[in-house]
Amino acid sequence: MVLADSTEEKLAEELLETGYSKLDSEPMGKQRIGKDMPAGPPKVYYEVEGRRGRGANATHHGDLGGYAGIQGGLRAQIATLAGEVGLLCDKHKKLKDRAKATENTLGETAPQVKELTQKYALTNNKLRTLAIKVEDAESRCRRHNIRLVGVPEKTKGPSQELFIETWLSSSQWSGHTGSRRPLTKT
Repeated sequence: MVLADSTEEKLAEELLETGYSKLDSEPMGKQRIGKDMPAGPPKVYYEVEGRRGRGANATHHGDLGGYAGIQGGLRAQIATLAGEVGLLCDKHKKLKDRAKATENTLGETAPQVKELTQKYALTNNKLRTLAIKVEDAESRCRRHNIRLVGVPEKTKGPSQELFIETWLSSSQWSGHTGSRRPLTKT
């Protein structure tokens, strides 16, 4: 057993002892990397220099040189993962800061939105009131709402337009002062 100097070495040592990967929940022996790897206890595949008759990719059990190679590879993987975790932490911090800034902005704008909503409701009510008044004024300005005061009842005849044209052009009514009130619109 190799003495561990750092946390990475402790993790690598634990990985070698238990046969479990921290990233995967299956034992290392059950993980299939290639079709030609048999299932069973974990085996180390590495290149060995100076071994005769075994080939470039030989399987060895209990070789300390092989474990040192694995340990170096695991250190590199752990360093890579530590870097990626650091990047994720930085991204998380940036997102957290953006969320706080957004929350502060919403907190500042909420009273303004409430005030604008109230102003909109008040303006909308005033607009409705003015629309009713304009409609009423338009109704009063129509020509059939003109009232002639001082004209005898039976002199109008069947057509009011014809009567008014003849009445205005006739000299008999142009100087008429028999009524106290002049012609008015109501």
